[in-house]
Amino acid sequence: MKASRTRIVGTVVVTALTLAALAGCSSAGGSDGGSDGGKPAELTFWGWAPGYADAVKAFNKTHPGIKVTYQEVQPGAKGGYQKMLNAVQAKNAP
Repeated sequence: MKASRTRIVGTVVVTALTLAALAGCSSAGGSDGGSDGGKPAELTFWGWAPGYADAVKAFNKTHPGIKVTYQEVQPGAKGGYQKMLNAVQAKNAP
């Protein structure tokens, strides 16, 4: 069950990063995908699993029109769920 949950979370993360990349590339503005006079689109990514920070670094290196900032959060009931819920209710979720 744990491996299945990890696979699902990994799939969600990859999908979110892919959608972020597509959103950044489809914005109006400069040819580099940025919408603010050539500045890269900026996104914040919250994660908790090992390897997320490295994945964000690799993504940033290969996508100059998008700047992803990684913020580590506590997993699940240890604080991550509440942090996400609070951000969604404040309409400020990454």
